[in-house]
Amino acid sequence: MLTGYVLRLANTLGHAALAQRASLLETLVVPLRIWPDDLDVYGHVNNGRFLTLMDQGRYDSLVRTGLGRALLAHRMKPLVAGATIEFRRELKAFQSASLHSRIAGWDDQALYFEHRLERGGQLCAHGLVRLVTKQGRRTVPPAECFALIGFHEPSPDHRGLLDPIRPTRLPGTGRAPSVKQVD
Repeated sequence: MLTGYVLRLANTLGHAALAQRASLLETLVVPLRIWPDDLDVYGHVNNGRFLTLMDQGRYDSLVRTGLGRALLAHRMKPLVAGATIEFRRELKAFQSASLHSRIAGWDDQALYFEHRLERGGQLCAHGLVRLVTKQGRRTVPPAECFALIGFHEPSPDHRGLLDPIRPTRLPGTGRAPSVKQVD
């Protein structure tokens, strides 16, 4: 399974490096082919693999916007801090699909990607992914990351789109609630 991921990633990065430069807020499309190792025992793409496929859209965006190179030059790493996904239609082996990815917005801590996996113009899965950028142990604000490539615009307002993925905070503490094990 790791070999398939690495090959798909190499293909995406190669195409992204040769593709036309993209603006930070542009929706980018990555064509995908579903392979047998993407499937679960029911013969369709498994739920975790949908999230793995969405990695391809983020890598494509980071390369085509120049943000990835700038982050690497400053020893910064974008890390997934949260994700939510909804499934609409199944994808089966050898079907083609297209992954539509865009930066939906950001706040002072995180960058939010929206991913739409489509087949024949029909939505198969919709995902939101929250990324935080780290430089060592420091969380780097998205505005600081964007400044590295000369982008200084405010976050787009997407009226509630990002609400399902924003972290929950305890009142008065600024911390996320701890998870307790239930026996």
